[in-house]
Amino acid sequence: MFRTPGARFVPVATLLVIAGCESSTGARSRPCATMDVIEICADRSQYRPGAVISLTIANRRTATVYKDSCSTEVVGKMSRAASFEEDYDPTLFCGEDVTPADIAAAMVELAPGVSIVETYPIGRFAFQGFYRVNV
Repeated sequence: MFRTPGARFVPVATLLVIAGCESSTGARSRPCATMDVIEICADRSQYRPGAVISLTIANRRTATVYKDSCSTEVVGKMSRAASFEEDYDPTLFCGEDVTPADIAAAMVELAPGVSIVETYPIGRFAFQGFYRVNV
């Protein structure tokens, strides 16, 4: 989730699908998704179970936005036909008793043109699974 000053939250979820195993056949294109002028790119398109996804989150807007740090998570599925979870759950990283004030205090400020890099581990449970990072 992102928030613009004085405005409501803007939901942003990456739309990239990442295979659960890494190919040895060479480099693939770097997957990116853009929503509301926020660009999110993974460092590569395929990963091994247990690997770490490195995401670059860039603010392409002309205004500062704030990234919610309480709920960003990697979600997986075991087949192309299954749906990805899209539940917003700020208790993931900010605790069961999280309040809107706690969420706002944990937000990361992204000024116009600024990008940050965050890393997220992939679960070891998936075999040939597909992943998405809900941001």
